[in-house]
Amino acid sequence: MNENFLTVSEAASKLGVSPRTIQRYCKQSRLNHKWVQGKRHKELRIISPIPVSQLPSGRRRSLAGTFDYVSKEDFEKATSEMKQKLSEKDLRIAVLEEQVSELKSMITSAKVSPQGIPEVDLGVKDSKTKMINMLYEYENVRPAEKKLILKLAKEIKEHKKYLSTLGINRSESGSSNTE
Repeated sequence: MNENFLTVSEAASKLGVSPRTIQRYCKQSRLNHKWVQGKRHKELRIISPIPVSQLPSGRRRSLAGTFDYVSKEDFEKATSEMKQKLSEKDLRIAVLEEQVSELKSMITSAKVSPQGIPEVDLGVKDSKTKMINMLYEYENVRPAEKKLILKLAKEIKEHKKYLSTLGINRSESGSSNTE
């Protein structure tokens, strides 16, 4: 075997990764590699940029024993900044909770019909206000219900025309609320 080639398992132990990772790196062209003819099939070999004899052996040393030391002043500064940010967030949360409680009280105090539509005062004498309220109710009805309402209105109109062709007056038929 050539001095500059490494097997997948050798390269994995030198780099401190699994053999599957080495194969993946070769597939992604992150490592220079070459296929060589083995005893039974082609084998993957890694082309080392550094001569194999100069490579360190074994897995990487664990970093569990190394520590980063922080001075007391830096620690106190960082903790005071975090405490300040935390108090700002707590204040913001308190303000938002107060706003939520105000909105809840506004919702519970508002008059709402079972369908979720604000109740309309039927004793309103101003026709413009009545129209606005009727449009509000009409636009907030679901589309299927809106189609049914329009179909019903059309049927009532056709029924009114039919009654007028027969010569029956609206007051004679006893249906004064058919409009």
